[in-house]
Amino acid sequence: MKRLALLVIAVSLGSLGCGGGDGGENPPVDSKAQEEVGVEDVAAGDIAAGDASTDTSTPTGSCPNLPNLTGKVYRVINIEATEPTDQVNEVWQNDIGTYDLVIIFNIKSHDQEADTAVIEVTSGIAEKEKDGDGWKLVSFQYALEPWVFDVTLDGCKFTWTVPIELNIQTPTVSKPFHIFGIKGSGQFTEDGKKILNTLLEGAIQKTESFDLCLMFTGLGIVNFHWFMNMASLCPTFDSDGDGTIDSYKFKGEIEAIDETSLFREGLTPIVSQVKECKVDDKECVE
Repeated sequence: MKRLALLVIAVSLGSLGCGGGDGGENPPVDSKAQEEVGVEDVAAGDIAAGDASTDTSTPTGSCPNLPNLTGKVYRVINIEATEPTDQVNEVWQNDIGTYDLVIIFNIKSHDQEADTAVIEVTSGIAEKEKDGDGWKLVSFQYALEPWVFDVTLDGCKFTWTVPIELNIQTPTVSKPFHIFGIKGSGQFTEDGKKILNTLLEGAIQKTESFDLCLMFTGLGIVNFHWFMNMASLCPTFDSDGDGTIDSYKFKGEIEAIDETSLFREGLTPIVSQVKECKVDDKECVE
């Protein structure tokens, strides 16, 4: 049961980006009962990420040739989660490759003398078109208001110590998937074209998951908290230090590439395809 549930959770978490299709109208999906399904009914997509491949070499030294990055806009091309589960990574990568999952880092200012920068981060929405068996990215823009934060640079490496928040939203979630209290670091390549080795550590509030529902093919609409409980993946983190476990710990790593030329100013909200979400607030049993 637990192995089955973990597989289903992987698909459900991956459904944060699945189902967007070509950006047009999608057929209605009926809410199904939360019942056990066979493994053969659950499968991740196999669409490759296409141009999302990256050079994973790590820049070294003082990074003397890093250009001024003001105005650069980066799109995340890889997410690898380790907590609360690593089962989501293959499906998330598929969703990034189909441009249903878009996360944006926008460098609003870069002071090279002070070694500081101001960055905006948020979820985006893509305009895309069919390209053979895959998709071609035409443009992208904000889907939610961005979180603005300051970073300090040491050569190519950047860090932030004041926690930030990230809302991940796609058409197949009932509301944004909210990660808070995020601290981390990352690294620009010396030519400024990529962001590598960006480590994120934050949390997902347990109560936020009570009414977070996900939609995916073959299962209909299910509750995230219900699925986590089904797999005995219980909250383990005390986010405010009051002695009460209140959150799922989140850890992950991301990479991004400079796609400034495809970024459009403005904000277009994502319309959720999840019309109803059954609340689940039962206690988790390990």
